[in-house]
Amino acid sequence: MKRLLAFVLVWLIVVALTACSTTSTDKKTDSGTSSTENENEISEEETKEINEDFVSWPSGGLFAALPKPESDKVVISYQSDEYFDVKVYDTSQDDYTKYVEKMREMGYKDREDKQMAEWVFNAVDPQGYEIMSSVDDVDKIMYIQFKSPDSTLKF
Repeated sequence: MKRLLAFVLVWLIVVALTACSTTSTDKKTDSGTSSTENENEISEEETKEINEDFVSWPSGGLFAALPKPESDKVVISYQSDEYFDVKVYDTSQDDYTKYVEKMREMGYKDREDKQMAEWVFNAVDPQGYEIMSSVDDVDKIMYIQFKSPDSTLKF
C-alpha cells in the first residue's frame, strides 16, 4: 500500500510540475511588436531539446493493446515487457477525449475505485491490462502509463 501511495504521489507531483511550468506565449518580433505563438505546437526551442527522443507509436508488444494516438510526437520514458510510460506531445484536450473514447470502445472500463481526479483516466480491460492517463492542456502533452496483467506494479 505504501508503494502504491508513493507511486501515485510521485506521478501527481510530476503532472503538477508539468502543468505549472511556465512557457512564454508572447515573443517580441524584430519590429518590436508582440506576436502569439501557436498554442497547439511545441515551441522550436522545446522541439530541439526533445526532438531526438521522438518515436512513432510502436505497433507490437504492450503498445498493440492501445489505440495509436493522433500525434506522432511520442517520447517513451520507460518500457519493459510488463509496463510502459510515454508522453505524447501535441495532444489537445479534444484529442485526449477522443483517445479515451477509443479506449472505452476497445473494452477499457473506468476504475471507479481508483479514480484520483476527474481528468485522469484510470481503466482496466477484460484481460487485466491497466491504463492511467491524463492530459496537460496547457503544454498539450498526454501522459500514458500502461501495464500488463503480469506486472507487479500497482497504480
